[in-house]
Amino acid sequence: MNDAATCLEELGLSHAASLAQRQARILGSLQYPLARGDDQTAAAQLRYLAPLYAQLHTAVAAALDNVI
Repeated sequence: MNDAATCLEELGLSHAASLAQRQARILGSLQYPLARGDDQTAAAQLRYLAPLYAQLHTAVAAALDNVI
């Protein structure tokens, strides 16, 4: 996701890039609770992560609508 954020930023899609960067941080932060077996923390992070995919889709779609 960090690579995607970089690409989105280079395309001038700052909002989409910030959403992808947030996703990258959340995904990275999942490693520790999963390794420790802390399912509650991992589940909470996944619940926070899930809606970001729809937000990213909306941001990219809106940017594409402005281009076309």
